[in-house]
Amino acid sequence: MSITTYGELKTAVANWLRRSELTTRIPEFITMAEDVLYADRRMMIRPLEATTDLTINAQSESLPTRFIGPRRIYLSTEPVTLLQFLTPENFWSKYLSSQTSKPEAFTIEGDNMIFGPSPDATYTGKLLYYLRPAALSDDADTNWVLANARGLLLNGALIQACSYIKDDANIAKFAALYDSQLDLIAEQDKKNRYGGVIQTVSGVSAV
Repeated sequence: MSITTYGELKTAVANWLRRSELTTRIPEFITMAEDVLYADRRMMIRPLEATTDLTINAQSESLPTRFIGPRRIYLSTEPVTLLQFLTPENFWSKYLSSQTSKPEAFTIEGDNMIFGPSPDATYTGKLLYYLRPAALSDDADTNWVLANARGLLLNGALIQACSYIKDDANIAKFAALYDSQLDLIAEQDKKNRYGGVIQTVSGVSAV
């Protein structure tokens, strides 16, 4: 059968498990599989990128919903100002004062992006970032993973199911399939984007 929607994914997990008493737990297994998948750095790939404009008129601005990590942010000024990423420790050692000016760096704390120096005016920030897909909930729901890498969520859910029933042998089998596919996706994304060369942009890893 095809696996292109949440409903089809649930059916596929049930088919692979062959355990009717687990049917009501399958949505939980898929939810946990989503959490693991989108927390894996290997899934920071081009198809999960998004762009948004930020109005920067205070030192702290809220991150976009379902933000995973930054790729790049610049100020729409003349000339364009590319902001450097700093760890919170390095950021605050440099921008602890109350000085205001055009921001030149940023860090991330909690659900906020912090700019330094604090802005002395209102700036438009152009943010390119990794976006976690919306959680699957309705049977008709789909996303890039289900359209292009359906084995990730299938095997990820089966790993969670086997953990629940303490089936260690099949955990190892499904984990091997999962890791192999995730490695292939990450490697293909790297080749498509950089020709296999690892790059960084303003201190933020680009792969």
